[in-house]
Amino acid sequence: MARSAVIAPLTGLRLVAAVWVVLFHIYLFNGDDLSAAHPRVDAVVGPIVSQGDLGVDLFFLLSGFVLACNYLERLGAAPTVPAVAGFLWLRIARIWPLYMLAIVGGGLLLSLRLHVWGTPPNVPLTRSHLLEQALMVQQWGAAQVPDTSWTGPAWSISAEWLAYLCFPALAVVVWRVRRHVGPSVLVALGGVVLLPTLVWTAAAQTQAAPYMWLVRLGTEFTCGVLLAAAARHDLPRLTRAAGWLAPATVALGAGWLYLAEVTGRPWLGPLVLALFPLLVLALAHGDGRVHRWLGSRPMVLGGGVSFALYLVHVPLLKLFRDAVDHGAIPLSPHLRMYGELGVAVASLLLAWALFRHVEEPSRHRLRTLGPAVAAAVGRVRTPPRIVPVQVGLEHAVEQQARRVLV
Repeated sequence: MARSAVIAPLTGLRLVAAVWVVLFHIYLFNGDDLSAAHPRVDAVVGPIVSQGDLGVDLFFLLSGFVLACNYLERLGAAPTVPAVAGFLWLRIARIWPLYMLAIVGGGLLLSLRLHVWGTPPNVPLTRSHLLEQALMVQQWGAAQVPDTSWTGPAWSISAEWLAYLCFPALAVVVWRVRRHVGPSVLVALGGVVLLPTLVWTAAAQTQAAPYMWLVRLGTEFTCGVLLAAAARHDLPRLTRAAGWLAPATVALGAGWLYLAEVTGRPWLGPLVLALFPLLVLALAHGDGRVHRWLGSRPMVLGGGVSFALYLVHVPLLKLFRDAVDHGAIPLSPHLRMYGELGVAVASLLLAWALFRHVEEPSRHRLRTLGPAVAAAVGRVRTPPRIVPVQVGLEHAVEQQARRVLV
């Protein structure tokens, strides 16, 4: 696997997942208006965007895959306290600065909406809740996901922080399993660990059952780790098939979502996540039109921006809705959805600015603030067969951004 062939498509896939989530949050509020005003458009896009919360599931799987590609052998073969500490420090450097800025910004917007329009915050604006969110633990004891963070999507960052803390132990287990089984078995195990989420979704006919977020996180993150362990082997048949397998998987997934809509069983839609492992594996190997599109310069840059976009869009959408509801922005109901699409574009521009001027500079500074911790990981030599996806991904995004924007 050439480094660029792995890095670029998976980076672009992050942007797709983030945009899917953004469109879901817009459609959730405007779906009826779209159906009334543009029924044909709704018939085409509705079945897809109405399931956009599955972008979070794709993020969970990608997170496990990327971390395992970069750290599986470092932490699985010979785990040490300095190596684990270094790994966690680098995770904090990667996500915490922008995450915390989004939390504080979300809290300020909640306070603004409360004082201007009397909109009660979904999460109390207290010091204890601020501390929970600063420590990224606000989701851990919660049964549901909407009411734990001042910026709604931050619940999944809290969930991923839990996965990061568990990753060193998981790496030890998967590394030892990998020594005794081949790639086909590892891929099969990745499918097996998804079964609890798939079965529970089918039985409950929802992904919003109490504590289901924890099962989704655990199964999807572990699946990603197992797939990365399999991807360390040479997979010539997958590489040869990747060019058609990636678009075929996307088409099959879209077809499944339309089927769920046509049959009047939208709860079937989330079962499409059974195809996510196949999509990630196909994009991590070979080449094809989908690979080249996801690996294009705009998509790679967008992949870097996706984390900020994911964090900032909900507070801005809610502020806009309050402004419309209280007449501060004079828009009729049937025009609201166009306004929200404009907010999505504004969110993307803000996300780019945050990526360029906050996320990347803060990450580099935090890495230098903990040289001893970072060096503990850096001193562990990485065998040549490891493809450092996350490190390479971040470098590629930064370089693409410089080429595009400078």
